[in-house]
Amino acid sequence: MLHGQWQNRTSKLDPHRPYIEQRIAEGCTNLARLHGELRERGARCSDSTLRDYVRPLRPERRAGGNTPPMAWPPSPRQAARWIMGHPDYLREDDQ
Repeated sequence: MLHGQWQNRTSKLDPHRPYIEQRIAEGCTNLARLHGELRERGARCSDSTLRDYVRPLRPERRAGGNTPPMAWPPSPRQAARWIMGHPDYLREDDQ
């Protein structure tokens, strides 16, 4: 219910967005350093506000992430089925 309510809402950091994007493009990954630089430029925000603002701007977030989901190990029952089952009745990736 609250999802659409906060979209398109302005942030304290919107006037500094070009600078933040530039620093991220330069490879600045230290949010404490970036927070200090923004304070020198006149921005007043908390660490958590900056972290939440920067999260969608980071390259790994825009590309959908680089880490594949972690695969679960097979259960004992599943492993026994692979060993004891006839290969013709197993799925292709289980063979």
